[in-house]
Amino acid sequence: MLIDFLPDDLGQEDRTAVLVVSCSRFKQVWGPFFTLFERFWPDCPYEVHFAVDTGSHPRAIAHVTGTDIGWGSICLNALRTIPASRVIMFQEDFLIKSKVDTNKVRRFVRHAHDQDIGCLRLGPCPGPTAPWHGTESLGTIEKHDPHKVSLQLAVWKKSVLETLIKDGDSPWQVEGQGPQRVLAVKEPFVSVWRESENVPGGPVPYIITAVVHDVWQQDAFDLMAREGIPMDGITRVIPR
Repeated sequence: MLIDFLPDDLGQEDRTAVLVVSCSRFKQVWGPFFTLFERFWPDCPYEVHFAVDTGSHPRAIAHVTGTDIGWGSICLNALRTIPASRVIMFQEDFLIKSKVDTNKVRRFVRHAHDQDIGCLRLGPCPGPTAPWHGTESLGTIEKHDPHKVSLQLAVWKKSVLETLIKDGDSPWQVEGQGPQRVLAVKEPFVSVWRESENVPGGPVPYIITAVVHDVWQQDAFDLMAREGIPMDGITRVIPR
């Protein structure tokens, strides 16, 4: 893959931040998320920010709204105050499950800045549908792709993300209304390719969604058991 020929962002780390978006109702997910983040991405070169209604975590800079005003508003509150121009955005249940390839992440991040990419998806969920001129490691998510807007793990141009999210939105509203909202966005959207049918590809191996409709998925429990993460306070169904 031609990723090795892309420059990295050494010395430019302050242009990019990691953003983790959550709310206090999912507090039981925070411990596993940050434990796995630190274990599998110990050399993360970017400042980590935490968008939340109430609460904090010592690993991240908290952006607190004070009340649960909805996912979209919690996210926008952080985006409006983070100084970096691009963010690598995680949901709190994107549990990293093995070592992150930091070198690849840094090269993709630099490429996103250099090519003024609106969204560079770090996992093919869904993947691209056409070639990308900048590197064979990435493909283009075409303008009218119904899944062009996905909130899976990606490097986002902050101003593009602010355009796609409205106050009070849920993540499903952002993705569902994305095909209409994204029409006004000029920046390209790209993604890593799927390596094979069973190997998703991408430099950050993670469980795509550890909690579905408030229910912990078995693969998340299996990962936590494998990694010896304490299960105290974790319930199969997260109460409302």
